[in-house]
Amino acid sequence: MPVVRVPVQMLRLRPDVRMAERELKAARFGVRSAQATFLPSLTLDAYAGFHSFRRDVLFNPVSLAFGLLAGLVAPIFQNNTLKVNYKISVARNYEAYFEYQKTLLRAFQEIQTFQKILFNLQLVYDLRNKEVEELQKAIVTYQDLFKTGFANYLEVITTRKTVLEAEIDLFEIRLHQFQYAIALYK
Repeated sequence: MPVVRVPVQMLRLRPDVRMAERELKAARFGVRSAQATFLPSLTLDAYAGFHSFRRDVLFNPVSLAFGLLAGLVAPIFQNNTLKVNYKISVARNYEAYFEYQKTLLRAFQEIQTFQKILFNLQLVYDLRNKEVEELQKAIVTYQDLFKTGFANYLEVITTRKTVLEAEIDLFEIRLHQFQYAIALYK
């Protein structure tokens, strides 16, 4: 039995794999965001916009220094909270990574299983097709035997019935092939 290869593009097109990949990216951005909270920040907020027309309040050293100082010193005072948030985001990143790996493995196994089933169904179809061809030859043989008097008509009818049953099996195998091909592409 030949080795069935799973194309990477087939894995990438699966919605469950794409969703897991996006969740992993989101978790990585969560870690980066948690890392960024350790850095001091300088922000222009509504305070500056509200007091922009009042220079005495906007450029007052106490108010401006307080706003700058709060953004620069906040990571120092909130260090434990920031560390906990960072550890939580790292844990979520690991969780998303392992979920991605699990989804990828499950998708790979499903695709490989469907491909093997399709390969085996094709082998069965080929064998059943050869059987139908041989049984059709048997009909001709039994008709010749019936014409010469060496067989009765019941044997001819039984052979035709066997051919029809084999053809029905052949169509059922083809139906299963289509169903598994559709399931593979779903």
